[in-house]
Amino acid sequence: KARTAAFLKAPSKLFEDMINSGKLSMATVPGLLPLEGGMPVLLDGEVIGAVGVSGGTDENDQEIATLIAKLFAEF
Repeated sequence: KARTAAFLKAPSKLFEDMINSGKLSMATVPGLLPLEGGMPVLLDGEVIGAVGVSGGTDENDQEIATLIAKLFAEF
């Protein structure tokens, strides 16, 4: 999830949404997961890392990943 968010420079949910909207060829991109729960860590508009969270519902994973990414960006 974190790798996907860093690659997309966007939440991993974007990748999930692409596949769910019919762009099935996106599922063949190696090393990426089309699941909610990944957030890039941005600093001054640049990706400096990413967070991936699993274990809860999709929505909870995404919410926690977003909170953690914001905390890292504050430092």
